[in-house]
Amino acid sequence: MDYTAKIWSRNDVQFPLQSYSVGSRVASVLHKESYPNRIFTISIDGNIYVYDKESALFVDGPYRGADDCAWFSINLKTKPKSDYFLAINTPKSVAMWPFEISSTEFKDTEKLVQFSSEIIGVKMDKTMSINLSTNIAESISDSDTNEQKEWKRWHKSGSQLDSPFVDTDMNSYRDFLITQNTLSSLEEILYSYPMDKQVLKLYAKKLLELSKDENIEAFKRDRYKTSAAWYESISK
Repeated sequence: MDYTAKIWSRNDVQFPLQSYSVGSRVASVLHKESYPNRIFTISIDGNIYVYDKESALFVDGPYRGADDCAWFSINLKTKPKSDYFLAINTPKSVAMWPFEISSTEFKDTEKLVQFSSEIIGVKMDKTMSINLSTNIAESISDSDTNEQKEWKRWHKSGSQLDSPFVDTDMNSYRDFLITQNTLSSLEEILYSYPMDKQVLKLYAKKLLELSKDENIEAFKRDRYKTSAAWYESISK
């Protein structure tokens, strides 16, 4: 496994027609006729990446996956006339994503390839073999447009707060989830910010509260109690 997705000719399987560097084991690939120049991949970590079909350049993503992905059931699905696709991540979760992607253009494609290598930590040589990227130069340059700089900073940080495409104030959204004070709402924050001590403390408190609820099965209460102690310990 070389952590790539490949296109092959049915008439000649000796060499791939194109290879797409994903940086993780590829679980499923999607190509839609109405978006002929785009290749959508989903890796076993549940993240989705979008590539230009002809140039093999990484053009969008990752669309973040869910925790506890079921490796053998991860899949990308769509319907002929739909403008969205489904990412089946776990037996209990399905994410719906639009096909329409950013129209950001990079005139210097070599710099985009370099930036992609920095993001995923690997690069492809002329034989289409994967190698670890080393000594990557700073890829945000003065020649980039403001939109390109924002896009790169977003991917380098990995934080939704840096996304130039998010209209919602993420801090307000975080506050809203905290006011909900449910396991699901607090977990939603921890997916993106797993070491947020304030949320960890609230999560531990909620688990402890549930561990005392006699309407919940005993084995679940025991699990909640154990988890509460652990989350409390790392929230200090």
